[in-house]
Order: sequence, then structure tokens, then C-alpha cells
Amino acid sequence: MMSLTGLPLFVLCLIATLGALTLVIVLWRRLGRFRVAGRTLGIVLCEALALASLGLAVNRNGDFYPTWSALLGGVRTRSQPHALSTNLTDWLHARTAEGERDGLVFTWKPPTESAWHLAAAPIVYLPPAYFHRADSSFPVAVVVAPASLARNPGAWGDRGISRLVASTAVAAMPAVVVLVRPSNAVAATSLSLTLRRGLPARLGGDLRVTAHSWAIIGVGAEAPIALEVYAHEPGRFSALGLLAVGSTPLPAGLVSDARRLAPGSSVLVVAGATPHRTAGRARSSLSVAEPPGSQLATVLAWAYAQMPPALAAPLLADLPLSS
Repeated sequence: MMSLTGLPLFVLCLIATLGALTLVIVLWRRLGRFRVAGRTLGIVLCEALALASLGLAVNRNGDFYPTWSALLGGVRTRSQPHALSTNLTDWLHARTAEGERDGLVFTWKPPTESAWHLAAAPIVYLPPAYFHRADSSFPVAVVVAPASLARNPGAWGDRGISRLVASTAVAAMPAVVVLVRPSNAVAATSLSLTLRRGLPARLGGDLRVTAHSWAIIGVGAEAPIALEVYAHEPGRFSALGLLAVGSTPLPAGLVSDARRLAPGSSVLVVAGATPHRTAGRARSSLSVAEPPGSQLATVLAWAYAQMPPALAAPLLADLPLSS
């Protein structure tokens, strides 16, 4: 199915409008006794197609309905639901039907969120598998992006996150995604502690997530903090993604630091317009690539490939003791 915000659907609708208009003009005087009905039907069809083309153009510009699911009553992107700071389990249970069908995107506001000094509360995506498999815990991909990117189109703002998780690459991921946007005033040390201690502890208390095998992805100016968190928390974070923004490449020093990680580290660097490629044998499994069309979705899909599957709860049984 064509994307609602994609160019192919808009072009197809525009061609259909022009084709219908041409057909009406050609047949205007050739409909015989069906002239009135034919002209009326032709005019209505042209108007409907013209309005559809206009609606698609407005939707492409405003990103009001990024997916067919959103248009037909699924996840809306104009404003995300805000989860309660308490009784999150009950709040999620009330949205099970929606979550099983499309997954669930919501603004997460735990009681300790104000102490994290973020530009906005974290946005959380729970995949459909989270609601289908109530006995399982899921790995987490933490995305740290500059707050300024929330004003740009794409997968960085409150509305864009639904578009991101609806993409083919991410929709197939049975993993929890958390988007964090630090404020400009937060110190690097404070942000590092939040990502290493505060956020994981609170997330583990609110949701069924694993305590290990997470991924962290740093975007643009926040890439260095992601590298620091990954280097200091190898027991929790098993994959690191560093992603440039647009044509601005990542600093060469950052890529060099990534090369010096311990052997066996899982690292993907999308360095920007002038990527720094690995020469010879690197100590870590570092891969450097050109930024693809949907960079964040691609990096998330790669990160999930480094994660283990969702873990079922331990099976306990009463067994008789042997004498």
C-alpha cells in the first residue's frame, strides 16, 4: 500500500484528476440521452479527485496522517497520549486493543522525569508483541536526539515518532523504543547519569523490559553522550549507533573514539556527508555507512539485530525433592 505522505500516491491522484478532466471534456457533447447524468457524474468525479489531490498535498506538508492506520482510526500523530505518572499498568491495559493492533506511542511522564532536565518528556513506543505476550520482557532501544530536531520533519518530533515506528524496518521490531531529547542546559554528567541510572531504573519499574542487551543511539550533537554511556555500561547496552544529521558529518574524533572500543563491540556509525571508513582491521566491529533515506529507522533495525529476542518469564514448578 502506498504511503499517505509519499510522492507516488500524490502523483497518481493528480494524474487521475487530469485524466478524469480530459475524459469529461472529450465526452461532453457525446453522451446522447445520458448527457445530464454523465456530465453531473463527471463533474463530481473531477471535484472529488481534485479535493483528494489537495488533501494529499496538505497532508504531505503537515504530516497530519502519516499512515493509513492513523487515517482509519489507529495511532494519531497530532498529539500523543500522555501516560499517567502512576498506575501505568492499568493505563496500558485500557489500551490493549489499540496496542495489539498497531502498537502504542505515548508520552511517558514518570514522577522523576522533572529531575532529568529534558526539553520534553520521553516518548515511548511499545510494539504489538508487548500486548500479545504478557509474560515476556523486551529489550530497549534508547534514542538520544537534540531538542532542536523536534521542529524538523521526519522521525524526531512528537508526531514523527508514529511515522517512524510505522515504517517496515521498525514495525517488525519486538522491542521498546524510547526517544529522549535533552535540554540545552543539561550538563553532560547529569545526562549521562540519567541515561545510565535514572531512566533505566524507572523504565524497568513501569514496563516489562530486560535489564541488559539494550541499544543506545546518539543523534547529531548528542552522539558523544551516547558513546560515553555505552562505554560505561557494557552490562546494559550491547549495541551503539551514532547518527549524523543531514549533511553535517560527525566529528572525526568521535569516530576515532568509537574505533578504540573493546573488541567485539557492536557499533554502527552513520557519519554524514563525508563518512570515515574503517581502514584495515579495527579492534571493534565498527561499521561506517552512508546515511540512507530513512537513517534512524535503518539504525534502529540494525540495533535490534544485535539484541536477543524478548525473554519469557521463568517457569516455576513445585518438584518433589529426591531422598
